[in-house]
Amino acid sequence: MFLTLEKTAGRGSDAKFDGVNASMELGVAAPDGWMFRLAAARRVRLLTLRELFGEAIGRFVLNPDLQPDVSWPFEAAAEFRVASGSFDITPFWVETRRTLDQTRVVVDEQSLRQRINLAGSRTYGVEMRAQWHPSDQLSFTGDATWSRSRARSESVAISVRRLYLSDRPNWLAQAAAKYQVGAQTTFGLSVVYRGTAKSEDDAGFFLDLSAATQVDMVLSHKIILARSGFDMELFARLDNLTDTFIEPQLGLPSAGRSFKLGLKAVF
Repeated sequence: MFLTLEKTAGRGSDAKFDGVNASMELGVAAPDGWMFRLAAARRVRLLTLRELFGEAIGRFVLNPDLQPDVSWPFEAAAEFRVASGSFDITPFWVETRRTLDQTRVVVDEQSLRQRINLAGSRTYGVEMRAQWHPSDQLSFTGDATWSRSRARSESVAISVRRLYLSDRPNWLAQAAAKYQVGAQTTFGLSVVYRGTAKSEDDAGFFLDLSAATQVDMVLSHKIILARSGFDMELFARLDNLTDTFIEPQLGLPSAGRSFKLGLKAVF
């Protein structure tokens, strides 16, 4: 038996998605470890299987008119690099047409979600990244992104929707430290911060999602070193050490504290 697109996704058998991606970049090296960069691009984000077939899990309503979105990102970056580390900062601006988002719909008295295309949206912000290696054994890395996203006013179908984009945190940041104990054992600690966001409830109103900080730890020990052509290590990982409540989407919290013990092999 053969299933057609019409049966699985409500689309005709000739339905297809395509698009053109393009980018250009200009970089200038400056004295004393500095580098400056300008970039612009056109990007098409094709629909994922979850967005096309999400109704199969009983939470989404099919939207047969769903289309890929098209964005035009613009960036201006400054980078500073030395032997022990680096730092870069990148302000950005993104204009998007047919922005992919979601809304609530009621079907047979049940509130479900539906993937939709907004007329467009605008996102701007700044991204920062840093690396520091004070010694061969110790290293620090970190990155942080602040952004602000708003839908175009003509995208708003109902007055309560306002101009918010669903589940877009204003801050995303993480910092990590890694310490090498001898040639075989490594200890790692990371902290991930997720800022506030807006998420739509069953009535179509946008509610606040609280900020949250997650702490993870990992300890690994190499049983066989990579120079032999085969790398094997034991690891123990503790995620969300403080059992923090994290809610990326209204009503769908992330996992709490979890512990993993395993063996990893790379050929």
